[in-house]
Amino acid sequence: AAIAPAFAQMKKLLFQPFTAQRWLVLGLFSFLEALGGGGSGGANFKMGGNPFSGKWQPDERVPMEKLQEFTGWVHAHQALLLFAGIAVILLILALSVLFHWLGARGTFGHLDCVATGRFEVVQAWGGHAAEANSLFRWRLTIGLSFLLLFASFTIPFGLSLWLIIRSGPPANFGHLFFPSVFFPLLWAV
Repeated sequence: AAIAPAFAQMKKLLFQPFTAQRWLVLGLFSFLEALGGGGSGGANFKMGGNPFSGKWQPDERVPMEKLQEFTGWVHAHQALLLFAGIAVILLILALSVLFHWLGARGTFGHLDCVATGRFEVVQAWGGHAAEANSLFRWRLTIGLSFLLLFASFTIPFGLSLWLIIRSGPPANFGHLFFPSVFFPLLWAV
């Protein structure tokens, strides 16, 4: 019963009369709204053998000489790698904050267009700025909370990995696993 009036309203908003401005404004706000949605990626790291067996075996596809050459290069360029890593992380964080802000503004712009039937960028952008900024702050708070939780696991893991790279392959990968689990649990308590 609710489908027929909703379908009639949709036809009225989008096609009666048909104008390119309506579609462009809705497309712009939909694009901005999608920016705030984020994205995800995945990684699949394979290592030779069982890392928890106590017998670390390097992957035969990577010659040990190449691995030693790589670790030597990493040692020689530690400062550059640290600076580049921090710069990349800060750039990603800045872009993430910008995209979430644009996404919050796009969400309210899109809602304004659909709810009022007005397809004006300036009115839809500025009319709900306070609400959009409130949504942005809420999303930012949630996002930073998850970032801190993620960092509490990855920083000890990364430090352990860095120590392993500096000292050579470990006899047991428990040295890598223990800090990445123990320190976040200690922090949570």
